[in-house]
Amino acid sequence: MSASKGRDRSRGGQPSVVPRSHGDPQFGALGGSTIGRPRKLTDRQVKTILAAHARFIAWRALRQTVKSQRQLAHAFGVSQATISLAIRSQGRYKQVSPERRDAQAKMRRETFERLLAKRLG
Repeated sequence: MSASKGRDRSRGGQPSVVPRSHGDPQFGALGGSTIGRPRKLTDRQVKTILAAHARFIAWRALRQTVKSQRQLAHAFGVSQATISLAIRSQGRYKQVSPERRDAQAKMRRETFERLLAKRLG
């Protein structure tokens, strides 16, 4: 090894030229270094990625305030599959809601009796 102060870059030493930071006013008009591997992403792609990441961070913060399907199922005393079915069907079921079941049964019974009376009489 020579009598120099540091090791050369090929052996893990410090680089002889320290790259400037983006905050440096002398960074250059083009806005980047020409040393190293070429970039794969354009500035527009980076901006899109950063916007998507910001939306994800906002969603993640909101996620902590919204209950999951499993938590909803536990709160209502049903399975997670029942909650999933309600979401998938958008609340449309073949049968009526339990609170409207008696009224619906009464209406059907009256309709059946009216049709039966019409047919017999």
